[in-house]
Amino acid sequence: MTAIVWFRRDLRVHEHPALRAALDRCEHVVPVFCFDDRLLHGRHESGPRTQFLLECLHDLGSSLRDRGSGLVIRHGPPERELPALAEEVGATEIHFTADVTPFARNRGERAGRALTEAGVALHAHPGLTVVDAPGEVRTQKGKPQTVFTPYYKGWLGEPRREVAGAPRTMPALRAKPGKGRIPSLESLGLTQEVEDPLPGGEAAGRKRMNAFLRGAVADYATTMPSPRIGPRASRPTCASAACRLASWRIACPTARDRRPFAASSPGATSISR
Repeated sequence: MTAIVWFRRDLRVHEHPALRAALDRCEHVVPVFCFDDRLLHGRHESGPRTQFLLECLHDLGSSLRDRGSGLVIRHGPPERELPALAEEVGATEIHFTADVTPFARNRGERAGRALTEAGVALHAHPGLTVVDAPGEVRTQKGKPQTVFTPYYKGWLGEPRREVAGAPRTMPALRAKPGKGRIPSLESLGLTQEVEDPLPGGEAAGRKRMNAFLRGAVADYATTMPSPRIGPRASRPTCASAACRLASWRIACPTARDRRPFAASSPGATSISR
C-alpha cells in the first residue's frame, strides 16, 4: 500500500506521529507539502514568515533525503492537489497532523471532502500540542475553561504519550511523482524585510532550543521577554523570543520533544506555563 504524509506546519521528522503511522502501515510513503495561495497572500501575506517557511522546507527535504526519501512539492489548494497526487501514486490514505485554528480546520475539511469523493482515507494525528487534546481540559461541570490557572492545573494532570523519535530510514520515492521544487521568495512575489533573521528549519531550531535548555532556561522566570517588546529591544532578548516562536509554532522541535529536558527549575516551570 501507498500512503501520503501531508506536511503543514509540522515541518520536522522528530516527534511526528502522522509520519510514524504512515511508515508503520504502508510499504510506500510519499511526503508532500502544498503551497496554498490562501496562506501565501491575502491577509496572511508575510515575506519574513514565508522565508522562514522556505528554509524549514529545505531542511525537511534534506532530512527526508538523508533517510532515503524526499519531499514532493505541489502548488495549489490541497483539496485539488492531494486527490490528484493520490491518483498519481496510487495512494489509498493520507496522514496529517491535526490543527486547531479555524483556517486549518476549514482547509482540512475541504480536503477531506475532496478525498472522500476520490475514495482516499484521511487520517488525523496528534503532534501539534503538548497535550494531544487540549480542548478536553474542562471544568468540573464539563464546560470549557475560561480562566488560565485552573486550565493550567488541569493541563498538568493530562496524560502524555511517549515522544516519537525520527525514523532511521524511509522507503525511496518511486519514479512517480514528479517532486517539484521549493520556490524562491522572489518568485512568490514577496521580500524579506528583516535584516538579520534567525534561520528556519528543524536542525537550526533544535540547536537553538538545546542551547536555551542548557543555560538560559534557568533564568527564564525573571528574564522572559515582555509582550511589549519593540523593534529596538536587545538582540539576545529578541533572539530568545524568536527561538521559542520558531521552535514551538512553525519550526520544528515540538514542546513535547523538549519538555523532558526542562523540568527542574523555576525557569522551566515558567516556560511550561
